[in-house]
Amino acid sequence: MNSTIDNLVIIGNGFDLHHKIRCNYSNYRYWLIKNNRELYNRLKRMYCPIDPKSWWSTFEASLGQLNLKKYPHQQSQKNYWKVREDLVTQYSDAEDFLDNYELSHSIEDWTFFIESVTRYEMEKIIEDLNESFHDWVCNLNKPKMKYKVKNIEDSLDTIFLNFNYTKTLEDYYDIDEDSVTHIHSSIDSPKLYFGHNRTTDELLKEYVDLKAYSNDPDKDDNGESNCVHSMINSVELIKKPTDEIILENSSFFNSLSNIQKITTYGFSFSDIDLPYIDEILSYTGKKVFVEYSYHSNKEKEYIRQVLSNKGIKQMKPFFF
Repeated sequence: MNSTIDNLVIIGNGFDLHHKIRCNYSNYRYWLIKNNRELYNRLKRMYCPIDPKSWWSTFEASLGQLNLKKYPHQQSQKNYWKVREDLVTQYSDAEDFLDNYELSHSIEDWTFFIESVTRYEMEKIIEDLNESFHDWVCNLNKPKMKYKVKNIEDSLDTIFLNFNYTKTLEDYYDIDEDSVTHIHSSIDSPKLYFGHNRTTDELLKEYVDLKAYSNDPDKDDNGESNCVHSMINSVELIKKPTDEIILENSSFFNSLSNIQKITTYGFSFSDIDLPYIDEILSYTGKKVFVEYSYHSNKEKEYIRQVLSNKGIKQMKPFFF
C-alpha cells in the first residue's frame, strides 16, 4: 500500500442501507421465512427467542444467546423413538447419523444419545445457516445510486475498511479493489464471516447460575445437562473469529501508522466489532481525528461514548 495514505474510511451496514439495499438482519429473517422456512423453524426451536423481532435485529449477538432451559427441557421429556422420529422428519441425512449411532452405542444410553443429537442438530443448523446466509447476501437488491455519497471517491491517500459483504464501493463508486479491505470477506468468497462474541465460559456460567436458581439443582435432569453442554460447545462454531481475522489482515493494519483521519459511514461500533477498532488505534494512536456518522441521537451518544472510552478526544459526528 502507498506510504502517503493518511485517510481511513470505515464502511458499515448503514452505508448499504443508505443506498436502499435491504441488508439488515430483519430482511434476512423474512428472506428465510420465504426461501428456507425449515431452517427458520429449526433456529426458532433451538434458540426459543422470547422476542423474535429483537432477536433478529441483533442477529449476530443473538447467535450466542442460547436458551439453556427450554430446548434442553423439551428434549429431556421425550424418549429415544420420539427424538428419532423428529430428527428423520427434519433432516435428510438423519437416518445415516442414527444408523451409525446405533451401530456403536446402546439406545438405552439416553444421556449420551441426547448429547449426540444436540451436537448433530447444532452443527446442521450452523452448516445450513452459513449456506443460506451466503445465498441471501448474493441475492441482495442492487443499490440505488441516487443516494450516492458525494464525499466518497477513489484517492491515492485513502483506504477503505469495509464491514459489508457487498461490493458497492468497487462496482458503483469505482473504488480500486486494492484500496478496499473486506474484513469479513465479500460475495466473491464462498466463506463469509459472521457470528457472536461470547465465550464458552460465559455460557457455562450462565447455565450454572440458572441451575442455582432452580428448585432442585442436584436432581437427575434426564439428560438436560448433557444437552446444554453440547449446545454450548457447538455454538463455539459460530463465534466470529476476530483474532484470526485480524491476523489474516495484518498487512492492512500494519499500513495504518500514518493515518491522520478516520471517517465512518453507517458503522455501528457494535461490541462484536470493537476488537478491530482497538487494533486500528494501536497503529494510528489515539490522537487521530474521527469523523463518525449516526442515524439517531441515541446512536450518536453511544458512539461518542465508545470513542471517548477508547481515548479519542478529536471527533466530529455527522448525520447519515
